[in-house]
Amino acid sequence: TLIKDGHIPDDVTIQVLVQARPHLIRRTFEAIEGCKHVIFHFYNSTSTLQRKVVFHTDGEGVQKIATDAATMIYEMSQPMIAAGADIRYEYSPESFMGTEMDAADQICDAVMTALHADENHKVILNLPTTVENCMPNQFADELEYFIRNLPGRERAIISLHPHNDRGTGVATAEMGLLAGADRIEATLFGNGERTGNVPLEAMVFEYASLRGSLDGMDPTAITEIADYFEHEIGYHIPPMTPFVGRNFNVTRAGIHADGLLKDEEIYNIFNTEKLLDRPAAVAISKTSGLAGIAYWINQNYRLRSDHQLSKHDALVEKLKVWVDEQYAGGRTTALSNEELEEKIAELSGGVLKPRH
Repeated sequence: TLIKDGHIPDDVTIQVLVQARPHLIRRTFEAIEGCKHVIFHFYNSTSTLQRKVVFHTDGEGVQKIATDAATMIYEMSQPMIAAGADIRYEYSPESFMGTEMDAADQICDAVMTALHADENHKVILNLPTTVENCMPNQFADELEYFIRNLPGRERAIISLHPHNDRGTGVATAEMGLLAGADRIEATLFGNGERTGNVPLEAMVFEYASLRGSLDGMDPTAITEIADYFEHEIGYHIPPMTPFVGRNFNVTRAGIHADGLLKDEEIYNIFNTEKLLDRPAAVAISKTSGLAGIAYWINQNYRLRSDHQLSKHDALVEKLKVWVDEQYAGGRTTALSNEELEEKIAELSGGVLKPRH
């Protein structure tokens, strides 16, 4: 196993997730035996609908499910803690947004009490938008109410677990942080149930926007991880995926390319070359125009500022004529780098050579 064979570094904390069911809790403790740093995450649904159709009980009934599990987990963790293990507790009232906020406060308060939480031993309260059944601003309003009325707020780390069913997972996370949350649970490239969860790479830049600093994070690692997933694991990242898709900062519109040619800041989200090792780019098609062609040549051939071509350069104009001819003949796809380089070599007499 990962633990018994020593594959988990001493400074790494693993997290386990288990339903609030006694036999599963016991099995989970068997699985983490010998681990040095663990977040023990348990959950049960608290929504009005699931109380009725799943548990056939009321608010007090689902609270008892949660507190019975919390008591069991606390008691079973004590021998491990006494032996030197670092165990932290995390609880999720699943379907949080389908739960009355007063009931959610009451359940979470009872769970923290059962776990003997205090200011020095905080419990992570993980509040999910399990099926994202509300708008981000509504979630923030509910969350603000929950936090304001939570007894012993100082005992809790407020964590969020947004899903992306409405396509607003990142917005929900943003609004939740502004409403008082401390933590976001996210996944690489937004992987997750149904339409996925909040992308970790997006939250890096949301964090920087909110804090005004990356606090030592190196976001170029995002590009390295994406390359690893695609080339080593074989995972397909859709080309338009923000921050990691191969076309996320590639423009085909001539007016955008003209803006990039004048100042990259006009049509780029931020300095993607500096922060992601991904310079803004253009794809040459029938809509690229002279500006797009000039920008593509300057970037692909890495021409320094004093040698860069303008959109009125003779080579750019000749290449534009050739590009137009390709699409007049019925072409519908963008031109490849190889096609463009071959034509430029012909038009420039071999003077220009790409630097890859």
